[in-house]
Amino acid sequence: MLKALLLTFEKRLSKLTIFTVKKIMTTVREMEAKLNGHEKECAVRYANIEKQLDQGNAKFDKINTRFDAIDKRLWLLYPFVLVSPLLEKLFQ
Repeated sequence: MLKALLLTFEKRLSKLTIFTVKKIMTTVREMEAKLNGHEKECAVRYANIEKQLDQGNAKFDKINTRFDAIDKRLWLLYPFVLVSPLLEKLFQ
């Protein structure tokens, strides 16, 4: 089966003219140019994505510091909440 495919390919290859080879090479060069352009465009896109992710991380860091401050304030309230029923019984 493989030999038959190779023979068919060789027959078709031998029928190629110089014009056909030049046309194929032009197509390959065009595709390479398109691929290089696509790679450059993707590199720019990925750089922008990384930049946006870094900005998002900075926002989350700010939010996290705010939550830490709120958490500390809540811990200051817990003793008052726990002691208030005892104080209520004491002063009745």
